[in-house]
Amino acid sequence: GCLSNANGIFDYTSIPSDVAEEARAVAARIRHTMRVSIGEIGHELCAIKSRMQHGMFAAWFKAEFSMIPTPAACDSGSGFPDAVLM
Repeated sequence: GCLSNANGIFDYTSIPSDVAEEARAVAARIRHTMRVSIGEIGHELCAIKSRMQHGMFAAWFKAEFSMIPTPAACDSGSGFPDAVLM
């Protein structure tokens, strides 16, 4: 059976309560780590982009990460260049 609803929310009542509690804690720690890591990665990418000639960053990013950065992502002020998996 499906253990998540139409919104993709996991049905924690389908597992024992102690496992559910631990799973929620693990998910929270992972989300926190992802937010911190994404911010750090974004700062690093924006810093190196600022040191490259115009147009070189996208080629470098695509070659190194198999993703395509969106145009002017570092200039958006978010500190993280959005990217699309190839």
